[in-house]
Amino acid sequence: MKNFLLVGTLMLVALVGCKKEEIEPVSSNNSSETLYGYITGEQGSYFTIEAPDGSETNVWGQNVLGWDSGNLLNGSFFHMLRVQVGDTYCYLKYSFPSGTNWEQEVQQNNNLTPTPFELQSSANMSAPVVEWYAPNSTEWTGNATGEVALLLNEDIEGTMFDLYGIVDGTFNGVGGQYRVHGQFWKMDI
Repeated sequence: MKNFLLVGTLMLVALVGCKKEEIEPVSSNNSSETLYGYITGEQGSYFTIEAPDGSETNVWGQNVLGWDSGNLLNGSFFHMLRVQVGDTYCYLKYSFPSGTNWEQEVQQNNNLTPTPFELQSSANMSAPVVEWYAPNSTEWTGNATGEVALLLNEDIEGTMFDLYGIVDGTFNGVGGQYRVHGQFWKMDI
């Protein structure tokens, strides 16, 4: 969680000079810790991409799509979001064992699994598996390692958002590792 607070604080400091609306700290419904948000509309995202050469690019996205859902083996299931990160979409996929209260589980701080979760592995699941990947990216490949924090039904300055999330992931890619970190939000999903 300290990494998310650091990322949120750094993003807030970097964005202070922007003319877009700055949101005050947001309290999590599940924790006394504070996250910082930067909301520019009903849905969207803001990410920093750190390339292997050390250069950084800030990108905006206008779409957050989901919840896509499906069945896995033995009653296991998944829910997935597609988050626009610049010109590409990253998929945030949560796979759950049968009987899981998924809304409670997605609101935990979750580690990202570094390898694709295969269907046959869902037959004997004992804990949720969270993946962050960009299937159409030509630069970043595979699953990212890192962390995700997601809040559902969050009140941000008197406006209810169905979801607000922060992701800090590192992808292997062309020429080395790419760190993709930032936030996304959607008022109505």
